[in-house]
Amino acid sequence: MKGLLHASLLLTLFSLIVFAMLYFSGQLSVNRDEQQQDNPETITPTPLPTTPEPTPVTIMFEEKAAPGAEHFFEKTPKLGGEQGYVAYPMKIQEDKPPAIVMYYHGSTQRITTNFSEQVMKNMREYGSFFTERNVAFLASNQHGDNFGRIVAVEDSRALIKWVQDRYPTSGNVYILGFSMGGMPAMRHVVTYPKEVKKIALLAPAQQIETYSAAQIKQFSQVRLKVWHGTADVNVPYWVAEELATYFKKHSVPLELVTLKGKTHWDVDTEYMNEIYEWFFPAEVEENIVTPSP
Repeated sequence: MKGLLHASLLLTLFSLIVFAMLYFSGQLSVNRDEQQQDNPETITPTPLPTTPEPTPVTIMFEEKAAPGAEHFFEKTPKLGGEQGYVAYPMKIQEDKPPAIVMYYHGSTQRITTNFSEQVMKNMREYGSFFTERNVAFLASNQHGDNFGRIVAVEDSRALIKWVQDRYPTSGNVYILGFSMGGMPAMRHVVTYPKEVKKIALLAPAQQIETYSAAQIKQFSQVRLKVWHGTADVNVPYWVAEELATYFKKHSVPLELVTLKGKTHWDVDTEYMNEIYEWFFPAEVEENIVTPSP
């Protein structure tokens, strides 16, 4: 009997010891959790790996800068007997190569290497303006008074290819035509619509009757904007109105800017800012390119 009582006491004592151990162990765990909650700064999370932003790669061209400028250089290749003019930025970002603006000149103008002539002064002014905004500017002599012949378009395409073979470009081409240059500029679009992003015409001469309805429809994709002065006696303002009417007849959008009191010779380099805004609205809106004042 004494033996059973003794064994019972031992079992009870053992149970009490086990219970005490379990209790204090759990309490310790609770206290530790509460302590961590009260002091969250003691927990140091493992930082997530980050990918650094890539550093833009700048390309500097070892070319002689254009006279009176540091931001662009000039080339004057002669292709197929036709003189060309090229203005290209001296410095570009590798991931943002320049687009191309291709200029079609008027009937009294010639592209030469004589920069004392007014037309070449204008080309240099265009070149300086566009290259400052990361755009290459091109002009070809285009067989002189070509009056819209396809040979003028091929002259321009040859010059575009010459530049693209030698310098980085975005692949985007914009067409700008002045006076008689409006005719080959239009011909460029209707013949090679997939090669052109947009077109701008300044006091343009036109051959509206030579365009079919299907050709005019090309301008639904390659948008056209025209600037024309009401005092123009070389290419009267009604030519632009007739063009706008013809586009409207075929349900093709065309923007016509009426310049009250402006003559034929008031509408060329004077509207470079407006042309740039028409060609590159995203860059203007987002301030991607900030030209020097």
